[in-house]
Amino acid sequence: MSTETGKRAATAAASSVRSNDEMERSEKNGRRAGAHRVLVCFTGSVASVKAYEVVDGFLDGTNRSLDDTIVGVPLPFDVRVIVTDVAKRFVDVEELRRRIKTRYAAFRAAAGSAAYAERFPDGHPPDEPFVYTDDTEWREWRKVGDPVTHIELRKWADALVVAPLSANTLAKMANGLCDTLLTCVWRAWDFADASKSVFVAPAMNTAMWNSPFTAKHLAELAAFPNVHVIDPVEKTLACGDVGVGAMASPETIARAVVENRFSKTGARGFS
Repeated sequence: MSTETGKRAATAAASSVRSNDEMERSEKNGRRAGAHRVLVCFTGSVASVKAYEVVDGFLDGTNRSLDDTIVGVPLPFDVRVIVTDVAKRFVDVEELRRRIKTRYAAFRAAAGSAAYAERFPDGHPPDEPFVYTDDTEWREWRKVGDPVTHIELRKWADALVVAPLSANTLAKMANGLCDTLLTCVWRAWDFADASKSVFVAPAMNTAMWNSPFTAKHLAELAAFPNVHVIDPVEKTLACGDVGVGAMASPETIARAVVENRFSKTGARGFS
């Protein structure tokens, strides 16, 4: 990412966040007006090859795998994405960015500017990158008062979705480490606000899944009342082994978030 692109990314993240007064004026039924805002994160698990499908799950409200009585319109969510450095091995950042921008442009063309503004009252600045990476974080920070990307994204998001959650990132999150953009957002997350949900979908080899470290680290995450664990499934894994550890389907992940965000109460676990 170029220096200029990094600067635009930090600025765009800041421009997506409104003041408390603005948010209070736009609140309806106990939440901000417009689409629910989801920050989707991809980590260094081979399951990140499903990045396009995971993101599509939040941009395609007509997906028949979801309950159309809850969400029956395109783009029920406003989406931003974090791709960690290791996840770049499995995700083409520029292609993902292009696909997301194309979906928003198609919705604006079909629904019209008024409907678009109602769905996304914060607006999408022309330089909004939609996809953020670790090198976005501090590249253009120069002085006190400049936007800090992980803080701006933390303020922006209603929900944080980590799918897949690798064993390495799980260990970092369980211990409060913050050496990536994603883990900095996690460390700064407002756990006191029950409406700020976090969803994690672990994905790793069966031997790693069965490690006592994994159970210990997941217990640390699940101790927070607004953290939801989406269990992995059994199948043939990338290494050829057969066992539990594959990421839940993109449809299951989307359903977990939909049911939490569009119902009065959300379940603690999903499978």
